[in-house]
Amino acid sequence: MDLKNYQKRFMQSYQLRTDNGGNFIARHDGETVYLYDARDYREITTFRDTEYVSQIRFSADGKYLAAKSIEPELAVYDLKKLELASLVDFEDTGAAQDGKFCFSPDNKYIYNIVSFEDGSNAIARIDIKRQTYQLIFQFENCRFEDAEYLPWRDVYLFGGIDQTSQKYFVLEYGVKNDKFRRVMLDWEYDFFIPVPALEAFVSVAANKIYILAADYITPLKVFAPVDDGTTHLNFFNIISESPTLHNIFSADQEEYDRMKKASEKDKLEVPVEGDITAVAIPRNLKHIFVATNNALKIFDFQRLRLFRQLKLHNIADINFGPGDGTVLIGTWNYGYVYKMADILK
Repeated sequence: MDLKNYQKRFMQSYQLRTDNGGNFIARHDGETVYLYDARDYREITTFRDTEYVSQIRFSADGKYLAAKSIEPELAVYDLKKLELASLVDFEDTGAAQDGKFCFSPDNKYIYNIVSFEDGSNAIARIDIKRQTYQLIFQFENCRFEDAEYLPWRDVYLFGGIDQTSQKYFVLEYGVKNDKFRRVMLDWEYDFFIPVPALEAFVSVAANKIYILAADYITPLKVFAPVDDGTTHLNFFNIISESPTLHNIFSADQEEYDRMKKASEKDKLEVPVEGDITAVAIPRNLKHIFVATNNALKIFDFQRLRLFRQLKLHNIADINFGPGDGTVLIGTWNYGYVYKMADILK
């Protein structure tokens, strides 16, 4: 596939989101949240109510869009009125707010991970209408990262690490009984992703992908999609490929020769494919998309065999449009929308 055959390319969009109804696409550049028509990519409006936006998310019914800042703010927008519905400020945290968040099914609340200066976290329940919040769980030396609502269980799931024991865990919260249940895991993970179509989970640890059963522990499938091989890189060659850098360093010929000799002796050992940076499974469960530092690898989900590999660098995020008709890929430079049929050609 020619990667230039995209439907739309957005500037500065490492995170693209579409609502479940296929009406909107949202992106942000850190300062502004942009909302587009998902059919013709026409810009509908922009929101600038908070700075340093790091995450955006639609509600399940597509009626609201939330934007979280690394500053202690979270904004919620009414997409029917195209206006700010709520803005909550988490005061006196003293830390960047990079934890995840999720909507409740009825859009009354957002469950948000709040970070504090001492490295600990808490789970906050935000009342969207009242623009207030309550800390509902805080445990000493626990750091949370993930926040998801599991519709097949009617519980909220938070992933994290006990910093005292250095053990990873998942924490369930049932609203009906107002109880938390913690399950300790036997490994360290980089991602922990619910797969509603399977009623199961995907975990990424040490460049291996685990498809886990509903108990969060039992592996149903395990595979290693990344080549762990390494190669040796001559840093001096990188400098020489840039005319500007070459002119700077070659001005002193003696120093230039010394650097060249030293770099040939002490080459850098770097991985061939790099680390896994994103994983996504479409709703039809036909494929699993795996991004590394320098490639997009698509596997047959049932056989776990490589189906397609595309050279695309610095992928930060992958998700899918309604009915798996489109693939939204965010990189650190651009955001792309592709047709699924074109990606799989």
